[in-house]
Amino acid sequence: MGKNLVSIFALYLLLIPFSAYSQDDDKKSYGIYKGTYMDVITSTQEIADVCGPFLDDHCGKKFKEIFGEKPPRAGVLLGEADSRWNLQKFTDEETKRCKQNGAEFVYRGPEDYMHKLVKKGAKLQQEDPQAHFLGGTFLHYFGATMISNYVYLKPEKDKRKENRERLEKRWDNKYLLPFWFVSAWTIYSEPDELKKQRWNNLNTYMQKNATLPFKKYFRSDFNNDWILFYAQSLAVFEYLVEMGGPTLAQKMMEMFIDEKGMDDILKWISEHKEDLGLKEAPSTMKEFEADWLKWVKARLSGKKVY
Repeated sequence: MGKNLVSIFALYLLLIPFSAYSQDDDKKSYGIYKGTYMDVITSTQEIADVCGPFLDDHCGKKFKEIFGEKPPRAGVLLGEADSRWNLQKFTDEETKRCKQNGAEFVYRGPEDYMHKLVKKGAKLQQEDPQAHFLGGTFLHYFGATMISNYVYLKPEKDKRKENRERLEKRWDNKYLLPFWFVSAWTIYSEPDELKKQRWNNLNTYMQKNATLPFKKYFRSDFNNDWILFYAQSLAVFEYLVEMGGPTLAQKMMEMFIDEKGMDDILKWISEHKEDLGLKEAPSTMKEFEADWLKWVKARLSGKKVY
């Protein structure tokens, strides 16, 4: 009898997080995926089982691999949405329940577009360009919100507001980091089939010698050419990861939080090249750009990118 009571109590503890999302109203039913880095809540379990692992892996796990720390735990509400992403099903009550279950930030998005994007990937571009665009847009904004919340939550609670205001002013955006860095991270977290298309786009620009000069790129001055900006962002981030791995990505994050710029980072790379396992390293923006262009050409010279 005692063993049975222990088993029942253990099962009860496992079910507590799920029951907290349940509704007294029988008309409402949710699909719930409890991942390592987030809870994903959708209108059906089938959609939760498709979108949940994808977001947990491509945003949460990838963040941990690159930046060396867990991202802030997310509550992701995916529901029926209009063109402005106003969710028709979930309310502030669900947001509150996410936070009660450990979410450090809550993000909402359109489940239909995200579901299609995960199931069909790059094929969706030809079948339904609007769904492909909106699904990809959600993925980018979610990744950006994840990294900005990581930065926001780093200081002690009483210092967060001051820190946020300082970084918003320094980098002139709400993400608290340089816009190119946030964009590059979100593109890097995309699935491989979408990144292949980014590389194809970059190849087109490379053949025309039309990539953004680094002085413009690092100011996020790209004249609304998002195709080029996103393609170049992916290549810059992959180059940096290949150069210095998570150590460099983490150091860049730290230096951006300290309001340092790319010139400071290049100086740090040059001074710590042995620690990064490098024989040589660029120390100026001119050398950095030349080395990156050489690296990109090697990646595009008949070799399979992925």
